[in-house]
Amino acid sequence: ALAKYGKPGLQTADMEMYDLKSPAVVGSSMMGSATCYQMQAKAGVTTRTYKLCWENAKITQVKSLGMR
Repeated sequence: ALAKYGKPGLQTADMEMYDLKSPAVVGSSMMGSATCYQMQAKAGVTTRTYKLCWENAKITQVKSLGMR
């Protein structure tokens, strides 16, 4: 999804380094004209949380919100 939908030069917060499984959207918000989704996914024994912002059918921001 990052390669297909990410804007050119997108900073990915190293998201592609993990084998993320069972993703789930757990929240959403607006940031200007972008729609941002909070997503959690399993990565081994941890759960990683990311904020993904979309605008004009492209991912414009990826931010790691940590793991638990």
